[in-house]
Amino acid sequence: MSKRREQKQDGQQALEHSKPAEAGAPGLRLSEAWIAGPTLLATIASVESMIWLWRTYWKRAPDPEMLKRYTSIALQLFQLDYDRPIYLGGALFCILLALTVCFLWTRRLRSSNGESPQFVRVVLFAHFPVAAAIILLPMLWMRSPTLNLLAAVFGFLFLVAAYVCDDRLAGLAHGLEKFTQAYGSVVAAVLAAVIVIEFVGVSRLAELSGRTFLLDTYQHWDFYVMGPALAYRHGMALGTDFYTQYGVAWPIVLAWLSQGTALSYHLALEMATTWGCVYYIALYLFLRYLLGRASWAFLGLFLTLAIQGFGGMMGSHLWALPQGTVMRYSIDIFFFSACLFHARSGKAWFGPVLGGITGLALLFSTDIGLYIVVCLFLYLAAVPRMAASRCSRRGMVVLTASALAGFLVVLLGGLAIASRGTLLTRKFWTGWLEGVISYGGGISDLPIAATMTTWGNYVLLTLLLGFYLGTLAASFIKWLTRRMSAEDVVLALVAAYGMATLLLFIGRSDPVYMNNVSVPACILATSVVARLYQNVVRYVQTHDAPPQPAVDMSLRMFPAAAAFAVLTALCANPAFQQYPGRYQSYMLGVPPEVLTDNRNYLFESRHDALLPKEADGFITQFRAVTSLLKKLTADGHTKVAMIDLRETSYLVEADIAPRYRYCPLIASLLTKELLNGLIQEILANPPDYIVCPHESPRTLFNTTADDIYLPVLSAIRQRYSLEQQVYGMDLWKLQPQAGGNLEPAVPVRPRG
Repeated sequence: MSKRREQKQDGQQALEHSKPAEAGAPGLRLSEAWIAGPTLLATIASVESMIWLWRTYWKRAPDPEMLKRYTSIALQLFQLDYDRPIYLGGALFCILLALTVCFLWTRRLRSSNGESPQFVRVVLFAHFPVAAAIILLPMLWMRSPTLNLLAAVFGFLFLVAAYVCDDRLAGLAHGLEKFTQAYGSVVAAVLAAVIVIEFVGVSRLAELSGRTFLLDTYQHWDFYVMGPALAYRHGMALGTDFYTQYGVAWPIVLAWLSQGTALSYHLALEMATTWGCVYYIALYLFLRYLLGRASWAFLGLFLTLAIQGFGGMMGSHLWALPQGTVMRYSIDIFFFSACLFHARSGKAWFGPVLGGITGLALLFSTDIGLYIVVCLFLYLAAVPRMAASRCSRRGMVVLTASALAGFLVVLLGGLAIASRGTLLTRKFWTGWLEGVISYGGGISDLPIAATMTTWGNYVLLTLLLGFYLGTLAASFIKWLTRRMSAEDVVLALVAAYGMATLLLFIGRSDPVYMNNVSVPACILATSVVARLYQNVVRYVQTHDAPPQPAVDMSLRMFPAAAAFAVLTALCANPAFQQYPGRYQSYMLGVPPEVLTDNRNYLFESRHDALLPKEADGFITQFRAVTSLLKKLTADGHTKVAMIDLRETSYLVEADIAPRYRYCPLIASLLTKELLNGLIQEILANPPDYIVCPHESPRTLFNTTADDIYLPVLSAIRQRYSLEQQVYGMDLWKLQPQAGGNLEPAVPVRPRG
């Protein structure tokens, strides 16, 4: 018997086994479900081709002779396109291709040439997820027709490759699996880093800086880092001489970075976006180490970017409110990673690392750092109760003492740098803790009931509380029974930390604040999905051994498919598509308005803050006032103070130190005690010149601050005389004699 005849007989035997025989033979099943895979993929690939043609050839030039038939009204509506011919031709091509593919696969299955039935079944089933993938691929950027073309080309290539493949490719697949086992973690980590840098990194920082200025005139950046950095750059002690609300580390870092270049908002945003990339890469590595699989780490990363990143401040406000971004929570992932490493290894020498990271957390963000301190004590209490605890009683003493030592060394060292030699004074400690002690009384609180009017806010808050409280309850039960694993301990810390950070939303109940603090919830959600998946796999392996190829392949692909689905939702988010990042620049190019001359730099010497043509009036005023400030302080001895809602921008451009403890000043005077203190400071220690608005400035809520500005202006008039006016700003010069008329020399005109 010839070899060809033997192969044909083998194929016929495989076909007999594939029929739904009464005996239920486990061979290759020739059914509509399997043939539908290639047919479906051929259909979807053809549809993507039609969509690409529609989006690429959407307009055609009309025949001038034909236009003569229509009136002017009709010509306004007249637009020729290729939609109908593409539709008719594409539909015909789609049907012919689907029939051809179905016929070819039916023929191949009837003469399978000795191929393994299981291998062919896997190949046939693979058409379904590929069809789903090419449907989702264009959603990564809906405004790019190129992705429709790529989806169609990929679908056609897979159709050809799947049809011509045979058992010889199994060896190649085995080799690829070995390579993945050896180097897959490194490749996945590099891929995650590239994705984060492309998604979070900003290529048009001057444009981003301009958007931030138009949103709130940098007020939040001035509070968060720019005012303290400017003060520290000019030798003032943070905490003692100058107020810093959120922490001392970021202002010091920005001041140090500005030693080699000019201090600018461009530099601050570059620092923020760079750290954002570092943070999200660290999040991926933490999830990879925690869950043991790159697919789950990608799922958690994309989920965090979708909910916290581009669903919170970074997406809706484009880094304009740094206290709502990962800058405020910059150290928490490193703390959880250190706890996980120690819990698994039991190395007592790791105590100083835990303490040092906790100290850094307190330096970078005072309030969030306090939450990390609490988590450190919770971790030290949980370690002895672990099921496989490797720390003896002596080891726990060493761990606790070394962690405390590392914490104190890092914290006190950082505070010593910030205080500039005033660390041991009471004024520094009360000044450093001023934001935590003095301003936690509900000044900016909002009622949470107002946010529960939409189903999205309700569902998100329910999930956050459910993940946190459920994890804490389960962890406490395991703690009592000594059944906590290293992963259980770390997840319990994440839940406790999440409950603490959720207080920021409970107080300031703006819905976007709920997204800002959702990183812990994203970690827990990914962990829950991963554990459920493991239980399903264990059940299938127990009750269906060996599992059917379709079931086995579905389970294998689920983590990657889930990650890709979340990635698609992320890229389809309008906040993500409007973000001036590297990925968006590649997909759309630089917007035309950035390339025109209709926009100017607010900080011309720094090429910072691109503003539209409509802002030319303010740019002229800004440059005139900053030129005046530079001229007044050119000798290095003249003392100049500026009092305004946005004086930080002027001081940054002129490179002048803030005169008073707060900057921006008027927005910081939240109590009458602070207002009276400023008035006494002006009268007792007056500078040579004061620059202030001619009228009461408007706040972010478009109201005037007359109750603050008018008393300050009245105090200025007691010691100063009006020297000149520059574009709505008054220059006041100190009089050689103290005292003066308590009544204003010129009528004070409240604005509005």
